[in-house]
Amino acid sequence: MFNYSQYEEEINHPQYRTRVRYQDAGTQRNLNGQLDVTCFLMAVEIQRLVAENTEMKITIKQQSDSGLDRVNYEMQIRDLMEKLQQLQQDNYLIGNDNERLRKLVKDLEGSLQRYETQLKDYDPNWKKELEQQKKQLVQLQKKIGDDDVDDLRSQLNKLKKKLGDYEKQFGGKSPEELQRMLDDLQRKAKQFEDLQNKIGGMDPDTLAKKLKELEKLQKSFGGSPEDLLKELERLKKKAKEADDLKKELDKQQRENDKQKNDLGFLDDLKKNAQDLQMENGFLNQQLNDLKNKLREADQLRNECESLKDLLKKKDQEIANLKNQLADQQRQIQDTQRQLQDQLRQLGDLQQRFRQAEQDKQKLESELNNCLDELDQADGQKDAANQLKDENDKLNQEVDQLNEDNNKLQNENEDLKNRLNDLMRQLQDKDNKLKDLQQDLNKKNSELKDLGNKLKEANDKIEWIKNEFGLTDDDLDPKKRKLNSRNIKENILFQNIQPSNLLLNFLLQSAEIERLGIIIDKYYSENESLQVQIKTYKQKNEQISQQLQQQLILQSQMTQDNEIDKLKEYYENKIVMLTMELSRLRKQQASSSYQSIPISHKLQPRPASFNYGDTQVTTQITPKREEDLLSLIVLMGAELQNLRDQNSSLLLQQHDKDVIKGLLTTSAYEGQSKTQQITQVKEYQNNYESYQQRDSNQLQQRTSYQDLQNNNTQINSQYRVRTMNDSRQNDGYNQDKLISQQGDNGSQRSYQYQAQIPYKYEQGSQLSGSGYLKVGKYESSRYVN
Repeated sequence: MFNYSQYEEEINHPQYRTRVRYQDAGTQRNLNGQLDVTCFLMAVEIQRLVAENTEMKITIKQQSDSGLDRVNYEMQIRDLMEKLQQLQQDNYLIGNDNERLRKLVKDLEGSLQRYETQLKDYDPNWKKELEQQKKQLVQLQKKIGDDDVDDLRSQLNKLKKKLGDYEKQFGGKSPEELQRMLDDLQRKAKQFEDLQNKIGGMDPDTLAKKLKELEKLQKSFGGSPEDLLKELERLKKKAKEADDLKKELDKQQRENDKQKNDLGFLDDLKKNAQDLQMENGFLNQQLNDLKNKLREADQLRNECESLKDLLKKKDQEIANLKNQLADQQRQIQDTQRQLQDQLRQLGDLQQRFRQAEQDKQKLESELNNCLDELDQADGQKDAANQLKDENDKLNQEVDQLNEDNNKLQNENEDLKNRLNDLMRQLQDKDNKLKDLQQDLNKKNSELKDLGNKLKEANDKIEWIKNEFGLTDDDLDPKKRKLNSRNIKENILFQNIQPSNLLLNFLLQSAEIERLGIIIDKYYSENESLQVQIKTYKQKNEQISQQLQQQLILQSQMTQDNEIDKLKEYYENKIVMLTMELSRLRKQQASSSYQSIPISHKLQPRPASFNYGDTQVTTQITPKREEDLLSLIVLMGAELQNLRDQNSSLLLQQHDKDVIKGLLTTSAYEGQSKTQQITQVKEYQNNYESYQQRDSNQLQQRTSYQDLQNNNTQINSQYRVRTMNDSRQNDGYNQDKLISQQGDNGSQRSYQYQAQIPYKYEQGSQLSGSGYLKVGKYESSRYVN
């Protein structure tokens, strides 16, 4: 490879121009011929490299197209996954429907068992009742006649036929056998659900279509990775050939360098060297491009290998999916058949249950008619009806309590959500508080720096006054300009004085103007510092307001927590009452079921129940009903009281928190205002000291300064008075604000103490303290 730097060093060498040069035309001709051959070979190599570059571009495009096919393949997989998720959701809904059907089946089983127990209870009595009815029919036949007896017989025959039909419908099966059948159905339903979970709820047709699409994609992708590997190997061979050519070029360049060193034909060699250098740079660029392309080819080879691995994995996954699909399709077909059979069985069972319920209702209506006819002489039916009415009333009251309980639970959830929101807001505001406190500390430090700067400015002003014997009137820019004009006019009109005095006056006036410029700068700095102090005061007020709001929110959170505790307590109490009511309802239902009489002449069953127990229950139930009614009334009153307390606490909460905020801000403002008062006093003392110094300096002035002071004395006195009045008014206003805020805080605290809600107890007595007594709600003598 040709090195231009070495060539320059040889030319710039001091002995290069002094050495002897030999000219040889033959060697020069041979050199030119060799250069032409090398240039021709380089051009041919460049064309070959360009052709290879185009081939590489084509292969890269093909690889990018295959990458796009891969992207489409991934998109299709994503669509399939989304469809799988939808099918899983459908499967979940089907499972919910199955659970609902199971609950219905369980309810029907319970009703069947109840009906069977009722039949078992009534079977021994029916025989006795039929014998008694036959005796009564014989007696009534004698009294009434044959027609009515025939009607009664026909009704009895109908009842017997219906009972026989009912037994035939169930095929003489016992309830245990029916329960076994239901257990088998439930087990099969679970198996079906497990199969659906494995499949993901997909239809077999859709799965088959998706498999076909995947197979098509695989065929279209084909053997492209192997072709890419072959092309990569071919490119590597070409890269090796390019390296060999490069080495040959380096050798030729070395030989050329040796020939150039041996020959002394500098002019021709310079031109040839420049041309070769340009060509060499161009070739180096092409070689670098080839190296980059080789690197890209290696990267593409690695990507092809990774794609091959992915393809193998996906082929394995597709094979597994095919096997799973085949198994799942078989399982789906089996489960569908089982489902159809189970649905048919369920439909048959539901029809049987419906028919049984209809027969049951008809039998109950007929039984009620018979009982009404048999119990017309007795007056106990009215008592049973009264018990039923009272039971219905109690059920209605229990439903109302349940509704109230649900409402309270909903309110509790809303309050919990509010609590969470308030807690988040509190955390955010605590973070803001920390940031504001940091800003406060920074601004206080800046205020201190500004105060120090003010003191330094005042000290500089005093130093200027003491050194140059100036007054406040001289330092004021407007008055200083007037004085300078008066001085110039006096100088112009006083031509009698000598020239030395005029020069002195001119020098003094120039010095005074320079000092006036300095004083103007200090005044402008002082004004900017005062503006900054005002802005910092405003920011301090904003921060105090934000602190007040955060204190209010914290108090609201504590109050909401107390209310939630009370609501939880009352909810627990309501749950206990509902449990007590349900227990009493069960006792009352069992007692009412046992206390219903059959007829005034029927013999009682010896093993069914005990008369002493029924008497005890009939004596106990009215007391329990009275207790329950009293509990319901008390719970309604307590709930109303709780709602009233909640509303009153929410209203009074704002006042309480505002007072707390005012107390804290008043203390904070009191501290800040004491600092402000001390600063005002320091300013007043500084101002008085300035006045004393000015008065001492006025006595020691020259005649020229006496004339100036006589002209501006009235303005200075007026300025001093206005400054004193403004400072006194500021101090008075600050003291007045402090006193007003203290009075407002005391008034608000008195109002808060007057508005604190007291707990209303059962004895209608006030507790005497402003705090809620939560401990008295912890136990109740009405809850078992």
